[in-house]
Formats: sequence, C-alpha cells, structure tokens
Amino acid sequence: MGLKGIIYARVGTTTVVSKMLDIATQIHECEKWAKEQGIHILDIFHDENASGLCAREEREGFHNALSHVEQCKVDFFIVFDLARFAYAFEDIALYKSILDKHETSLIPVSLLVRHNYHSENE
Repeated sequence: MGLKGIIYARVGTTTVVSKMLDIATQIHECEKWAKEQGIHILDIFHDENASGLCAREEREGFHNALSHVEQCKVDFFIVFDLARFAYAFEDIALYKSILDKHETSLIPVSLLVRHNYHSENE
C-alpha cells in the first residue's frame, strides 16, 4: 500500500483564528499535502472546542489518533500546525515520544507549505 498516514485536526474556541482554521480547512490542507506526497490516509480524527493544553484523555479524537498509531503501522501523523498537536513543550515531547516509539513522523503541513513557498520564490 505504500506510505500511510492519519490526519488530526482541532479547534479550541470560537475565536477568529479558530474560524479561519476550522476543522474542514485543516483537513483539506492536510489531505492536499498527503496526496501530493503519495500518502494514503487511513483515518481522520478531530476535536472541537478542545484546548491543546488538555490531556490526551480529554481530547477524544486525539486519544483515538494516538491509539491508532499504537495499534497500527502509521508512517505519518499529519496536522495543520504544531498547535493542533499540543501547546505545552512538555506535552509535545511526551506525545512525540509515542510517535517516535512507533516510527511515526509528525508532519505539521503549514510549516512545509510555507517553506516550499519561500524556497520557490527566492
């Protein structure tokens, strides 16, 4: 089947930023990037009205996404940006260690898209 990934999207509140980065927009951008890379998306997980500061167990979609990584071979855990994954450095390190244990790469696509744009226009 080739490279496999899952997508996780999250919005925390009804702020202007959250409205601009709604679940559908995040998923669309992640799917677009995955398709360009030839990555087959196994599943899509999301949480609404959930802070990135909440524990894994308090974000059902995030908990299910990490459980999927722990149970199945997943090459990529794809998020729109790192803040969708977690806010606190300690949480990022903890959750990233779970991905590393299962040889799953964390991909924040907004950083890659911005990097590619700047590289192509220099």
